[in-house]
Amino acid sequence: MKTIKNFDLEKELEAMVNKGLCPALIYDDMGHWYLATESIQPMESKVSVTTFFIDDKKGWKKTPREAVEYYLNKKE
Repeated sequence: MKTIKNFDLEKELEAMVNKGLCPALIYDDMGHWYLATESIQPMESKVSVTTFFIDDKKGWKKTPREAVEYYLNKKE
């Protein structure tokens, strides 16, 4: 994976939204971050929000920036 130097994290997330994606930075109990752009929300859930994210286990990174960088690299 190549390192993308000095990219603006906020602008990259905004660009994803403008393309119709729904980026979500997810943090797990082990201290890792993942950028999800695909998810499912059941329409007839009995709770306020239930969301299932589709992930790539290689995409879990130590920082939000690394997670976004991984996503940008895999989309090239």
